[in-house]
Amino acid sequence: MGGVAGALYVPQVGIINPSEFAPANSIEMVIWVAVGGRGTLIGAALGAVIVNYLKTIFTIGALAPYWLFLLGAIFVAVTIFLPKGVLGLLPRRERATGVPSPLVGEGQGGGDSRTTAVGVPPTPNPSPQGGGEQVVRSDRPSFPGRPSPQPAE
Repeated sequence: MGGVAGALYVPQVGIINPSEFAPANSIEMVIWVAVGGRGTLIGAALGAVIVNYLKTIFTIGALAPYWLFLLGAIFVAVTIFLPKGVLGLLPRRERATGVPSPLVGEGQGGGDSRTTAVGVPPTPNPSPQGGGEQVVRSDRPSFPGRPSPQPAE
């Protein structure tokens, strides 16, 4: 995909030079993905449109020297307040239509919504204290130094 992008980019600008590969350009692309929504192609495209629109507005006139500061502030704000990006603000399509959500970690192929990440239904905690927390059965091996999941019966 990167090769196709490069092949389309060169005719647009006419020439390529090493400054096109500056770290700031790569960082800006990461911010596109964070703003739009991680894990989806449409999120990256949406983020690119949003960030480049803001870049067009804020690099004209007196605000131009502060664009990189604003870009950093956008990244921090999105990371804190919108961890799934702008696409995370949209209602989950699976709830409304039964169609799996395009966001990674949501829906995961439209399986049973009552299953956990390892594909088994959660069971109530059998501890005498109760508490109502869920225990997940796991077939994963335990590792030294890490707590192993409690078996559910």
